[in-house]
Amino acid sequence: MARRFSPDRIVNPVRRRIFRTRISPVENVVSALLVLVVLAAGAWVLAQRDNYDPADRDISIEALRAGSIGELPYHAPVRRWRPPDAATGAGAPTVPLDPFPATLLDGGFTVDGRVEHYGPDNVYVKINGAAEQYLRYGFRQLHYVTLARDGLFVTLEVYDQGRFAGALGVFAALRDPSRPLERHGAVRFYRTSVGAIGLAGPYFFRITANREDPAVTAKADGLVDVVGALPRPQDAGDDAPFRVLTDGLGVPFENVSYEQENAFQYEFMSDVWFGRTDADGAARWFLHRAADEAAAAELFAQLVDEQSLEYETVEQDAGRVLLRHRQLGDRFAVAVIGPWLCGVEGADDDGTARSLLERLAGEIRNVR
Repeated sequence: MARRFSPDRIVNPVRRRIFRTRISPVENVVSALLVLVVLAAGAWVLAQRDNYDPADRDISIEALRAGSIGELPYHAPVRRWRPPDAATGAGAPTVPLDPFPATLLDGGFTVDGRVEHYGPDNVYVKINGAAEQYLRYGFRQLHYVTLARDGLFVTLEVYDQGRFAGALGVFAALRDPSRPLERHGAVRFYRTSVGAIGLAGPYFFRITANREDPAVTAKADGLVDVVGALPRPQDAGDDAPFRVLTDGLGVPFENVSYEQENAFQYEFMSDVWFGRTDADGAARWFLHRAADEAAAAELFAQLVDEQSLEYETVEQDAGRVLLRHRQLGDRFAVAVIGPWLCGVEGADDDGTARSLLERLAGEIRNVR
């Protein structure tokens, strides 16, 4: 019968110690020596403790000095590149300023570097982590420039959102409601401690300085006018919904908002304007102008069908529905008027919802 293979025999030709009746003297001696070596090493470590003289092990000061190269040569700081034909006079254009006018440099400022331009495919390079905020509102191009004067640096960022609605959507999403709004012509903005933030037509802009300074306020006013003078594209979009809310219903500008997509958390609801007056509490109007009457009617039916999951119908007739939330009790009224889909959300009672919807419908009929 063949002898069974045991992996132990590769290292130890005899059986394991626990299975043997006799231990060879050689094994006993080796075991004892190993124990003595471990004990001796431990005793040496304990005896050494903090007995350490750096001079015995470290490189001497003399040796370090011998290998030194002496004082490091002076290296001038890196300077920003400028074109060979750049002008050097204060306030003179050093690089092309397009799309900004020459008034960009008023006040003795010069361009620090150049005017930079970024599109949807590379804007993330400049504003990494924030690009999506602009892209969802139709971003087309970013114009970015930094101005300098006597150690003061002022940066102007102008985001071309293609439409007034897109610029308003970004502004409403980023606006600080604690700061009062100002208006210079077609420009609406609010001041910050180091600049200003606002919009003009399809442009959302941000002005930021490297420090607080009285000169920042003056320069910010000038840059606000620069943005206001930028040309408007031919396809800047229809602002009729905005005029219905502000001019017709008296909604303050700061209470107007715009959702490019996913209004009411529905994928099919896009291009929707919202507005409310302080006198109406939490209730706010909403409106959307569809491509035609058929598209508006289809959207109306789809919205009512989705809302019926959480709301119950209070009253309904052709082209108008009043709903009440099953748990919260607030009202949601919606109507279709030609190509317009309009309504009220958040009203406290039926009468308020009817009244607000009728006011909105009346203003829409005036612009049809």
